Amino acid sequence: VGALFCLLFLLAAGLLRREGYRGPPLLRALFPLALAFFLRAFLLDYQSQDYQIFLEQWAAFFRENGGFSALDLPVGNYNVPYLYFMAALSYLPLHDLYGIKLFSILFDVLLAWGGLRLVRHFKRQGNAPLFAFCAILLLPTVVLNGACWGQCDSIYTAFLLHAFVSALERKPAASLLLLAAAFSFKLQAIFLVPLWCALWFTGRVRFRHLLLFLRPVFPHGTRDHPGPFSPSFHSAGPAQGPGKPLKKRRPRKTDRGRRFLTKVSW
Repeated sequence: VGALFCLLFLLAAGLLRREGYRGPPLLRALFPLALAFFLRAFLLDYQSQDYQIFLEQWAAFFRENGGFSALDLPVGNYNVPYLYFMAALSYLPLHDLYGIKLFSILFDVLLAWGGLRLVRHFKRQGNAPLFAFCAILLLPTVVLNGACWGQCDSIYTAFLLHAFVSALERKPAASLLLLAAAFSFKLQAIFLVPLWCALWFTGRVRFRHLLLFLRPVFPHGTRDHPGPFSPSFHSAGPAQGPGKPLKKRRPRKTDRGRRFLTKVSW
């Protein structure tokens, strides 16, 4: 876990170097970066009630039922991409609590990078973009959401922020793909989708780019509203809450076909 924390710290510093911060500006940023990661390390062992009741049970379910093969069974109420992450986590020799929180902390860093890009778009001179990067990592809501509670809000928020910046930089294809990724992780992204209508009116995105948003989202759908290429557990009925017995069922031929289409569509 310590090594992974160091890698995330190096990632944050590397993103700053990528954006052109070297020498004294980068050195000045090391202290707030170290403070941000220290706060997260201090909170890493905390288990929220939400983690104990839901996330821990879902992670244990994937470990006990074969990882990705357990995607055929009804578990959890998160959207498909996050369930794929939890299935992948079941193969790692890492405590589920740490794996879930480190995944969110990774997107804390990417969220801060998005904030830096946004500020730099409007103010290229000075240290305002660097200040935005450090401030986002130190925001109490950002620190608590991932490192303390193990929530995944930084994931879809990071995608949304980078999508908006890409639109401002006149990269409409990248913008709509990132927006689709945000919506695929969490439905709350829908509240910012009207912003892209305004960007369409200003000419920063074209109507044809809408297909880039529809293609990743609707083949897999969401947890409660499955798409035609969703894993078969999305058609197995409503999600069962943790603590209820989950029975395996033999895969039908139609399930095998859906799994094949899912792999092809990804």
